[in-house]
Amino acid sequence: MKPRILLLLAIPLLIGASDAGRSPSSQTAAAELGKLEPFVGRWRGQSWIQFGPDRRTAVVTEEVRFRQEGQLLTFEGKGTGTGADGGQVSTHDALGVVFWDARSNRLLFHAYRSGAFLESPLELNSPRSFRWSFPDPRSGATIRFTASITPDGKWLEVGEHSRDGQQWAQFFEMRLDRMP
Repeated sequence: MKPRILLLLAIPLLIGASDAGRSPSSQTAAAELGKLEPFVGRWRGQSWIQFGPDRRTAVVTEEVRFRQEGQLLTFEGKGTGTGADGGQVSTHDALGVVFWDARSNRLLFHAYRSGAFLESPLELNSPRSFRWSFPDPRSGATIRFTASITPDGKWLEVGEHSRDGQQWAQFFEMRLDRMP
């Protein structure tokens, strides 16, 4: 084998050997991300979104998984609804990645949707609830999403917007059941 190929094959072994004793930062990351464990799994349900008088509904699936030995948590969401012609259309195809940022000592949420990217701190409200928010440059408002696992085990997520950070108006809701 060529030396370059051998090096490429050895890189995963070298990385694994150097990470055998996990750093305090990676232990913190796993512990903080572990608080989101109630969301891990496959989910399916309904959502609605409303801007102005038009309310659109969709069937939504979410798959939430730990990755990188608990150092990342991914949220993969897909939604479908009915188009103007009566056919099925994609309403969203999104990927979220949550990780522990050792520099700021907090969880960060990176979200990717339709070629757009945003970053937000992720706040743990309780062992079964989290929130993330971001400024909307189009409207000048702040948009926030709060996700919770209800007492009966359902995923409830609410989207709201506010121009002043005090009064919030709901524009989105998603209710999902855990899939077997």
